[in-house]
Amino acid sequence: MARKNNRMKTEYHRGLGFDPRKYTTPAPRSYTHLIAPDRTPQRGDIWFANLGTHPNSSVQSGTRPVVIISNNIGNAHADTVNVIPMTKHLKKPELPCHTQLDPFSVAGGSQLLAPSMVLAEQLTTISKYALRTYAGHISDDEAMNRIETAVLSQFALERSAAECL
Repeated sequence: MARKNNRMKTEYHRGLGFDPRKYTTPAPRSYTHLIAPDRTPQRGDIWFANLGTHPNSSVQSGTRPVVIISNNIGNAHADTVNVIPMTKHLKKPELPCHTQLDPFSVAGGSQLLAPSMVLAEQLTTISKYALRTYAGHISDDEAMNRIETAVLSQFALERSAAECL
């Protein structure tokens, strides 16, 4: 009976033209060991998060630092957070949606040793279960303002002149 079921599965995959098992990963049995239960994510926090895989694209993937930009009320009550991935490659600084973040802008930023680029065009929503370890908080208001401006620029939203100052 097992051989018949395996054969049917193989025939099903051939009919699709690809094997869907290759593109999915089984979920871990328990997520409790993956998150820091003593810390709620806050706006401006930097966490290391698992962003999944995005083969053949320039979208950031794997475990990497992210900036939390969702509001604190949502962060406290929702199962998801809005994040912007970061990279150590200081590429295309002239783009309005790229912002450089220096280590001195991050309180408790011992893990953020090199200047990094915040990629506002890759803003995404992830589960809190994807957050791995806390890395620090953006303590510099000017740096957080530049990140917010990059997000507004990415979505072509306008800010009043008083808000930009």
